[in-house]
Amino acid sequence: MWRGGIQGCVAAIMSVIELCRRCAVLSLEGKDYISGAAIVASTIIAVVGWSRAAKKDRVQHLFQKRVERRLGMLDDVIAAVVPLMNSPAPFQADPDLPAKLAKARLSVQLYGYQDEQRLYEELVSAIEHGDVQRTRDALDSLVPTIRTRLRSEMDYPAEE
Repeated sequence: MWRGGIQGCVAAIMSVIELCRRCAVLSLEGKDYISGAAIVASTIIAVVGWSRAAKKDRVQHLFQKRVERRLGMLDDVIAAVVPLMNSPAPFQADPDLPAKLAKARLSVQLYGYQDEQRLYEELVSAIEHGDVQRTRDALDSLVPTIRTRLRSEMDYPAEE
């Protein structure tokens, strides 16, 4: 019966060892012991290779999910702040600004690092107070911080 994981590997090895013990009770020749040992060694090699490949695949899958979610966070932040960056009257330019900021805030709180969360909260505070200069300063620090960290996480070369 397949148990999976380490327990399954141990069970497979133990069944091969038991098979070798039964062969020994039957008074088999030396070449049969060598065949049994080869089977045990092959099983161990296969199981170790399988478990390492499974672990590597899991790590890769988790990395991919993390990057996808962080890219989604960057997309939410950019969707909220682009109207602020390109408008002479940034707080009146987009009627959906509060909803976009709330969605971006949730994304940053879920998938952002502490410094990114702090910078985003500074941005929201500046927007709530209507301070255009503080908003632009917060944007100038938030977007490059997220972008630079994402590039380093994905092993892209640093920007010059």
